[in-house]
Amino acid sequence: VTSRSQARRILNDAKGDYRLFEIGFFEAVALLERIFDANVGQRPAEWKHLLSQVDQGTLNIARKLDPLRVLATELDEDALYCPSPLLDGRWACPFTASDAQLDGFLRKVMNILAGDEDAERQDQRSGVEQVVDDAATACLQGSERQTWVFGLNIVALLASRTGNAEAAAVARATALALLAGRPGQDIPWAREWSSRHLAYATEYAQEVSRQARSPGDS
Repeated sequence: VTSRSQARRILNDAKGDYRLFEIGFFEAVALLERIFDANVGQRPAEWKHLLSQVDQGTLNIARKLDPLRVLATELDEDALYCPSPLLDGRWACPFTASDAQLDGFLRKVMNILAGDEDAERQDQRSGVEQVVDDAATACLQGSERQTWVFGLNIVALLASRTGNAEAAAVARATALALLAGRPGQDIPWAREWSSRHLAYATEYAQEVSRQARSPGDS
């Protein structure tokens, strides 16, 4: 149970978060219901309790709404290949593989970089690029893909309402590419985030390895 003072503090904190947006009750119900439907119809007990306090007529109206109907229906290839708004700033949408997957991809990168010193640098680069491709594709398998389709559509909707046409266009294009079944390696947003995560993890692992080889402080 949340006290009035706690609820007031939560609301005040939320108002100061530039990544939070206010939407109407009917739209909120319509969007959340669609999210739950996309996840095999599972609904949290708290959500069921909340809706039990709303009259059936209001719920019926909300459930008939489709806030996403205003989004573009054709995949904009130019927007798809300009993922910058989804990489940094207000509309950034980071994602990564599971810890187990990321560890596996990291080991592959480390093995490539620790290979034959006489190996061509270009060969190493090509090997790392292939691991990045594989990671991007693995991140968007099964339910993860549908979750991101919905999430990016909501980003597109909110960005369009705030007047950010660029962010709206790339978010919608990326959602449509995912919906069309394109592998993660062919989706610039997914590939760039995979590259960033692997680069950071590799740099960290290499630094830990260097420290382990260095003599300790006397």
